[in-house]
Amino acid sequence: MSAGEPFRPRRAWQQPATEDSTASDDTPAQTGRRARRGEEPAAGPESRPTDPPQARRPARAAVAGLGDEPPEPAVNPFARPGTQSAEAPAPDARPAVHADDASATPIPAPVMPRSAGEFAESPGPAPRRSALSSTTPLTPEGDDSPTPEHWLRAHRATLTKWAAAGLIVALVVAVLAFLIVRTVRQSAGEQPSASPSPSSTATSAAPADVDVLLTPADLATVASSAWTITATSQSLGDHSGRVACFQTAPQEPNPTTTLQRTLATTDETAALHRVDVFADADVAAEVFESRVSVLSSCSEVPSYIVNAQSVSGLAEDTFQITVEFQDDPSQFHTVLITRAGAAVQMLDVTKFGSAVDAETPAEAITRSQEVLSEAQGADAPSDVQVTGTVIPAVEPLGWLSPSDLPRIRAGAGRWSMTGPGDLTSTGTGCENLTLATEAGPATRSQATYLMTQDDEAPTTFGIDEMQFYFEKSDTAKDFADKLVRGLTSCADRVNTATVKRLDDVKTTVGDATGTSRLFDVSQATSATESVEYQLLVTRVDDLVSYTLVSVSEDYRMTTDQLNALAARVAVRATQADS
Repeated sequence: MSAGEPFRPRRAWQQPATEDSTASDDTPAQTGRRARRGEEPAAGPESRPTDPPQARRPARAAVAGLGDEPPEPAVNPFARPGTQSAEAPAPDARPAVHADDASATPIPAPVMPRSAGEFAESPGPAPRRSALSSTTPLTPEGDDSPTPEHWLRAHRATLTKWAAAGLIVALVVAVLAFLIVRTVRQSAGEQPSASPSPSSTATSAAPADVDVLLTPADLATVASSAWTITATSQSLGDHSGRVACFQTAPQEPNPTTTLQRTLATTDETAALHRVDVFADADVAAEVFESRVSVLSSCSEVPSYIVNAQSVSGLAEDTFQITVEFQDDPSQFHTVLITRAGAAVQMLDVTKFGSAVDAETPAEAITRSQEVLSEAQGADAPSDVQVTGTVIPAVEPLGWLSPSDLPRIRAGAGRWSMTGPGDLTSTGTGCENLTLATEAGPATRSQATYLMTQDDEAPTTFGIDEMQFYFEKSDTAKDFADKLVRGLTSCADRVNTATVKRLDDVKTTVGDATGTSRLFDVSQATSATESVEYQLLVTRVDDLVSYTLVSVSEDYRMTTDQLNALAARVAVRATQADS
C-alpha cells in the first residue's frame, strides 16, 4: 500500500512484507481526540490518531512511508467500508467505482455488527431485516419491482370455497348414515327407546324427590314408640349423620343422587336411612362391596362385631351386621345395606342396651326398596327372609381382628394387633411341650393383641394367639390332644399350679366343626401373688389354635365373653388361607 492510500480495514488480510514494512514513524503525534466510530474524520495531519498503531491494535502492521511524506487524510478503521471515498483499491478489493461512471451500480459492502444504540448519528444505511423475521423476500436496493404476494393470501378465496364444500359433503354423509342405520334397525324390529335397559351401563333413573326415604310409619315394626323425623338432606355436604363404622368416609365415586334422613323415638331408638344412586350398576356394585368390607372389619372404637345376617328376596345384593359400641351403656347398631341396579341404600338402626330384632330392618326398608327396584328396572322384593350367617373374612385371613375382642370395662380400652409373625411365646409352663420347636406342625406363627387406653388394665394383660398348621387333620388332632393333656395334668406336675377345666365350645361353620377346650390356670409366684391365664385350645380340620389370655383376678373376661371368643376363633380358623 502506497503513502496516502486510505485505510480499508480487512480483518483477515495481511499486508505483504516489504523492506519498509517495519519502519516506524518518529514524528510526534498531534494532540487530539480519537475519531469516533462512523464519524467523518477531519482533514489534515491533526486528524491522525495520537496513539501508536501498536497500542491501538497490536496485531496491525505499520504502514510504510508515512514518515517520509506529508500525511494524507486518515480513514476511520471502524467506519463501514463504502461510507468514505477511496482513491485506490486494497490489494484484494474490487475496482473502485468513479462518480463519473453513471452506468455502474455500487455494491454495498457487508455491514459489521453494531451494538444497540451505538452512535445513532453515524452515517450508514438502515439496518437490514433479519432473515428469520419475515417470509417476504428482500428487495435489492434500487429495485422498484412489486413484492410478490404470499401464496396463501393469493389463494385464500379458493381455499375457503373448498373448505365450505367439504363441510357440506360431511354433513350430507352424516345425515345419510343416520337415516340408513335407523332404517336397518326398524326393519329388524328394534324400537327406539328413550331410556336404557336395566343391563345398560348408562345412568338409571333416580328418585326425583325424598319420598323414597323412610317415614315414621315404615319404622313402626322396629319400635312401638312414636317416630319423629329429625333431619333430611339431599347433598353430601348437608348429611349431618353417618352410619356406624364409617368414622372415615371411604374413597368411593360420588353418587349422582344422594338422600339421607334421620329419625328418632323417645325410648332411645334411632335410625339413619341413606340412598345413593351412582353412574351405573357396575359402579354401585363396587361401592356395595367396599361398604361391606368396612362393616365386616369395623375398626371404630369401641366397636365389637356381634353377628351377621343373610337377607334374601329383598334386592340383588344384601348384607346385614350387628355391631356393639361397648360404652356405658352399650349401643347396638344393626346395619342393613342393599343394592338394586345403580342404587345403594343403607339403614342403621340404633338401640341402647340391646340390639333390635334382626328381621325388623328388612321389614322397614321394603317399601323404599320397591321404589328403588322399580326405578332401576330390578325385581321387586319378594318373600324376604333373614337368617344368621358367618361374619365375612378380613385380613389377615384366619386371625382374630381387634373388633372380635371384647372390652373388659365398658367405656374404656382399645385393642391393637401386632403380627402375625414368628412364634416366640414360651406359654404358661403347663403345656408340657415347647411351643416353638415341638415336632409335627408344618408351619407355626403368632399374633399379639394388647389393650390400651384403660388405666385399670394390668401391664401384663394381653392375648397371644398361636396357630399350628399340619399336613393332615389327624396329626392336628394328635397335637391338640397332647396340648390338652399337658394343661389338664399341670397341677399334678407343678405344685404351684391350679387348673380348672371349663365347658367345651363347639362351633359349626358350613361343613366344618370347631371344638374349643377352655381352661383357667393360675401359677403362684409367691405366697401372696400369682399369674392368671384364660386358655383356649381350638382345632378346625388341619389347624390348631392356642389362645393364651394373660389376665388378673380382677381384670378378666366373663364366661360369656370367653365362650364368644372361642366361637370367633373357630370361625376365623375356617377362613384361613392355609
